[in-house]
Amino acid sequence: MELSTARLQLRSLCQTDLERFYDLYHTEFVQRYNCMQPMDRAQTASYLAAERDSDKQLAITLPEGLIGMVYIHEDSLRHGVNSIEVSYWLGESYSRRGYMTEALSAVLERLFTVDGYASVTARAFGENEASMALLRGLGFIQEGRLCRAIRTRDGAVYDDVLFSLTREDWQKNRTRQAALIHEKSCGAVVWARFEDGIRYLMVQMRKGHVDFAKGHMEPGEDELQTAAREIWEETGLIVELDPGFRIVTTYSPYAGCIKDVVYFTARAGDTETTPQPSEIRSLRWATLEEARELLTYDNARTILEAAHRYLEERGELRPEPV
Repeated sequence: MELSTARLQLRSLCQTDLERFYDLYHTEFVQRYNCMQPMDRAQTASYLAAERDSDKQLAITLPEGLIGMVYIHEDSLRHGVNSIEVSYWLGESYSRRGYMTEALSAVLERLFTVDGYASVTARAFGENEASMALLRGLGFIQEGRLCRAIRTRDGAVYDDVLFSLTREDWQKNRTRQAALIHEKSCGAVVWARFEDGIRYLMVQMRKGHVDFAKGHMEPGEDELQTAAREIWEETGLIVELDPGFRIVTTYSPYAGCIKDVVYFTARAGDTETTPQPSEIRSLRWATLEEARELLTYDNARTILEAAHRYLEERGELRPEPV
């Protein structure tokens, strides 16, 4: 099975996936909310060889290689009905960018329209809020909760939360989504180097809340063009955007509308700012700790933390050589 989306390719595993699969699979982030047994490199190579042509274990890939997995397997809680179960994981540095939503949306379409399943089920550890939010966002309904049902290798015990999505509800969701007004805004977590380290640009809007610079996409623009224009208009800064970091948040600003907000990271060479009088009350360069306190919304803090980890992984937090 091969599936393509706007940014991803889902395909069967192959031996060239060995290094990336092995490294991601054994991270604490992936193992924390999964009951997967550790494998050494030889065992991992054998596993990849055995599943090479499988349509039930799909590698989620970007041009640089594997970033996660989707597993399709028997629904162990149903009997005699046309149902299938999915499970999944994604490397930490690729999380919160909409990749798993994109991957599972493609898998669901295949399972319902091509394979003809009547329902798809999934399970999540009771403390895995991100996974449960992902499933609910895709239209899954929580059916039940098995209390203290899963013990991990490190001895932690979690509830097992059960979800399902019927073909009829999936079709209704698609129809409903098609009828909605869709809006998109783009912006960035803007950062700059100061003598005492890097700082992040906090934007206090006229309405009082503190957020990142962003704004509506205009006709004919791509995401990066929108982000660059909005940052310049709101702050007076010309920035260097990094599309390697991309997080999408989705919400409904009013009835009948669904809005995607795309965030990149952006480095400012100059730190002299000019707030846009009609939109912005004030601008402030803040340390990571200060930014955590200043941001109004929890979701913005989550984006900040993800951006900070990304910059750290890229070595941007190290002092520049003199």
